[in-house]
Amino acid sequence: MRLNFIYAVIAFKNIQATYRLQKTSWQGDPCVPRYYMWTDLNCSSAVPSVPPRIISIDFSSYGLNGTIANDIQYLSQLQK
Repeated sequence: MRLNFIYAVIAFKNIQATYRLQKTSWQGDPCVPRYYMWTDLNCSSAVPSVPPRIISIDFSSYGLNGTIANDIQYLSQLQK
């Protein structure tokens, strides 16, 4: 279970690099502590013993276009 979480964090960092997105809040763990959750992301954890997962991303304000980064496939809990 922890390995899937690590893949998700690496995937999001790769997506960030692909689109050259620079956000000062995007440091460390994207979902915890909750007070420092990364902006433009929503995280959820259905089970307290499982780390929260990225369930949605809002890149609408970045003016992105083109193809979707391949690493998006590793965000296995992504809903929208």
